[in-house]
Amino acid sequence: MKKLKFIMFFVVPFALVVAIVTMAVLPLVFNRDVSQKTKNLTAEERASGSESSDSGASEADRSLKGGAIYLEPYATYTMNGGTISGSSNTYGGAVFISTGATFTMNGGTISGCSAKYGGGIYVSTGATLTIKAGTITKCTAEQGPAIYIEDGAKVDIDENANISKNEIYQYKKGPITEIGPEETMGGSYNGVDSTVKLRTVYFGTYPQTYVGDAMNTTLENWYSGKTKEKTYTIRDAQVWDAYEYTDGQLYARGSSYPYSTSYKYKDGTTIKAKGKAVWFKVEPIKWYIMNYDAWQNEGEDIELMSELALTSYIRFDDATSSWTDSELQTWLNGNFYNSAFDESEKTAIKLTANKNSRTGYEYLEEPDTWTGEITNDHVYCTTFYEVSHGMFVNEENAGNGYASRQCSPSDFALSNNCSMSTSYTTNYRTGTCNWWLRSAGFKIEPNFLPVMKRAASGPPAACGVSSSGYIGESTAYWFNNCYSVTSSSTATRPVLHLSA
Repeated sequence: MKKLKFIMFFVVPFALVVAIVTMAVLPLVFNRDVSQKTKNLTAEERASGSESSDSGASEADRSLKGGAIYLEPYATYTMNGGTISGSSNTYGGAVFISTGATFTMNGGTISGCSAKYGGGIYVSTGATLTIKAGTITKCTAEQGPAIYIEDGAKVDIDENANISKNEIYQYKKGPITEIGPEETMGGSYNGVDSTVKLRTVYFGTYPQTYVGDAMNTTLENWYSGKTKEKTYTIRDAQVWDAYEYTDGQLYARGSSYPYSTSYKYKDGTTIKAKGKAVWFKVEPIKWYIMNYDAWQNEGEDIELMSELALTSYIRFDDATSSWTDSELQTWLNGNFYNSAFDESEKTAIKLTANKNSRTGYEYLEEPDTWTGEITNDHVYCTTFYEVSHGMFVNEENAGNGYASRQCSPSDFALSNNCSMSTSYTTNYRTGTCNWWLRSAGFKIEPNFLPVMKRAASGPPAACGVSSSGYIGESTAYWFNNCYSVTSSSTATRPVLHLSA
């Protein structure tokens, strides 16, 4: 049996004992009888303290909890120094804190421990973890390399503690049931890779991946006479009907309308020509969590932006650059909202009051100065201001900002008139696209050079991000990235807020 060293300073009622223990994999068990002190919980606290977690710890066997220390319900333990190293288990590589139990860390080190959930410490619902000092380092886990915190646990970590926030996972009940690891947002620009790393989630469903030629033929021969389960309407004749196949998977069928037949789907298959029947898998939508730390640590609502541009062929509008009542706003809050999310998911999506800019230079200014109408949106596009500030800006290397804004289209978008450049590559595919922002841009003359005043026949314009990630952050208006509102090849990348 594998041995490990366990060196711990801990408090007992009468003396400070320095313990050096060499033990087997089985952890030390602390229960109420040997605890230094026990908190008497009220009936209400006991009722709310039952274990509840997406990790499955509440149903797991006791032997799977705590690689070095297991605190039984309502036990108390204090770590003042020493080292726990190399221990492992499924829940809490070093320490597992049961409901009602309290673990305090005043010093010492937890190092090199591993688990599926909580490489260093696992904190159950109703448990209390207080870390005033000490270090948790080089621990590994699928979720929470340092600490895994169940919803309803009480955790207080002092700034003197040496623990990376990125290694703490807090599970919260709500629409988000599983959070993926950090992934790179965007791609690469002129040899400079994006350095923006964000956690991801899946929420809602939408047609995305081409089924492949063989399955496309199979489904085309099968679907006649079958009942439609769902309809996805893009615009005009672009209507996609979804059917549940014998494998239980939902597939959407429609007519391909590619911007170019030279494009290829993600599997390398040449895109279907205009008018050809084509099928796509209806799949969970992958989103970047734009405010993970603020959500986890400050209780903010969850802001999500889709990883992919989900479709094209949606014009911003046919006459206006105002987001209010534009064709794009109407479609996102109508057809897309109603087809991508079920009723339970809709209840989790918050109605967001969005400030909007008017045509001209306003989109370059602070949002508080915008004079456009405030809109209430369930789903919307982000703004020029947001993609030219914060995580999207690297003052030391502008190329990094370009790279972080790059976005690949789904296969479904490619069959809905999305234009794509194969000069850039993201984690998803080789190929990136132009995508809409909701910011009103400059007017456009017939030669499509952005200018301050519109010529009689020139269409208005809205801001967008180019396939390279370029947006043109300049008051020299001819350098800014605006598209005619009537463009149907610019893609749509939704944003939404979920209740925390």
